[in-house]
Amino acid sequence: IVGGGAIGTDAVRCVYNTGSGNDNTVLSGFTLTGGVANVIGGGLYSDRNLTVTNCVITGCLTTNNGGGAAAISLSVSVRLRQCVIRGNTAKEGGGTYYCHTTNGCLVSANRATYLGGGMSRGTSGDSIITDNLASNYGGGFYNITAYDCRIANNSAMGKGGGGYIGALYRC
Repeated sequence: IVGGGAIGTDAVRCVYNTGSGNDNTVLSGFTLTGGVANVIGGGLYSDRNLTVTNCVITGCLTTNNGGGAAAISLSVSVRLRQCVIRGNTAKEGGGTYYCHTTNGCLVSANRATYLGGGMSRGTSGDSIITDNLASNYGGGFYNITAYDCRIANNSAMGKGGGGYIGALYRC
């Protein structure tokens, strides 16, 4: 699924999951690439529960939060499982923002111009968070709880190359 356009009125994200009805939406087996958003969620944005499995989210951009994938808040359960989130850019959460859980994912080579190069605000389990960059705090992550994750080779120009604010268990 290809997004496109430039920042501004022509911006098109790849997936926009919204509305009412079935709260058990599943997106599986797709590549989301080139998504652009003016506000939040360059590749994927959801304001309701969503499970994303076996997907690649790459090369997406937003001027605000969640370059690869974003939810409106942590009260919305956006779950990423067995996904590759690579090469996305945002102000906060270059790879993911407010995604409730990421499990078994590779979060790599994402960039944030402020906080959380790889991930911001959420929970991650059994994932690899590597080679991400933040211009301020939390190269790998900002404000997440991580279980059994490998966190390596991330950098921040301010504080917390691996991560800034959060809890790590068996990482």
